[in-house]
Amino acid sequence: MQPCPDQFMEFHPIHGSNVRLDISGTQATRVESFANGVCFSKHPLKPGEIFLIEIEDKELGWCGHLRVGLTAIDPGGLDAVPEYSIPDMTDSGDSWVFAITRNHNKMVEIPQEAGDGGLDGGRRLGGGEAGGGDNNRPKAFFTDSHLYIQDVRIPRDKLVGRSRPGRYSHILDDLYKSNTLPPTARRSRIGVLYVARGQDLADMHIIINGEDMGASAKGIPSVQPLHAVVDVFAATKCVRIVQVEYGCMYVCSQCNHPLFSSRSKFSHSSPWPAFTDTVREDSVTKMMESLTAFKVVPLVIKPTTVVRGMVVAYALPVKLYGIGYVR
Repeated sequence: MQPCPDQFMEFHPIHGSNVRLDISGTQATRVESFANGVCFSKHPLKPGEIFLIEIEDKELGWCGHLRVGLTAIDPGGLDAVPEYSIPDMTDSGDSWVFAITRNHNKMVEIPQEAGDGGLDGGRRLGGGEAGGGDNNRPKAFFTDSHLYIQDVRIPRDKLVGRSRPGRYSHILDDLYKSNTLPPTARRSRIGVLYVARGQDLADMHIIINGEDMGASAKGIPSVQPLHAVVDVFAATKCVRIVQVEYGCMYVCSQCNHPLFSSRSKFSHSSPWPAFTDTVREDSVTKMMESLTAFKVVPLVIKPTTVVRGMVVAYALPVKLYGIGYVR
């Protein structure tokens, strides 16, 4: 998968008639009714690039919530934006949009019958947690710094929506114990991305508060540019885009093996790059040199040194890639 640089995410100026964008183009508010809230990303997404939004406001009295997905339709070519993303866009066959619910957003693999199509477009997220007894159990804190989806690597710090408990919520509210939110709550963060799946095909993934819901649509044609779709529908009143910084990846110049992320880089007196951590456990081989230092060998490359737990890459031949995942 080809790396790509970070780009500033905005909503497309073409949107539903009830949507108002702020001056930055990163906040979308539905100003009346419950429909005509369809929005698009200003630019097509690249493989592995997430379009992440946070729910800022809700409106009581409506049934239904936010809807997100992808479309092969160029928003600039629309004569009129559809009133609903589901079913108006999904019925056309070139859009894959899913309704976010308070529960049951995970996908499960269902064997296809002979003759069935390869796409899951148009069906709502749900069923992955149905009938499970752990649905209401508080989730544990995330320990991994990144979310991994195939070869895509996304920093988790921006993906997770945080609760803001009151003075006594640590006693009364399970949300405080897990520090996570229901998918449809204010400050919940929901993103959509696609990853390559063979030649000219891709799988779409929905990310909710740092957790991958699985492949929500498989075998999407990726030859045409794919824009993100955000339908500010019903009880969801206002959303804003969260910018995700992927950082850069240092890899071995001989074999492209991932070594260090620029997000773990720090200032050091040495003229060579210094890092606090490696990308993976097998990024380098460490050998004890003294009580306070290790020799670190990135595959067959010249040894480097770790001083007091800090990786200092001396004479390390690397390439700089501008994205948070590796080919």
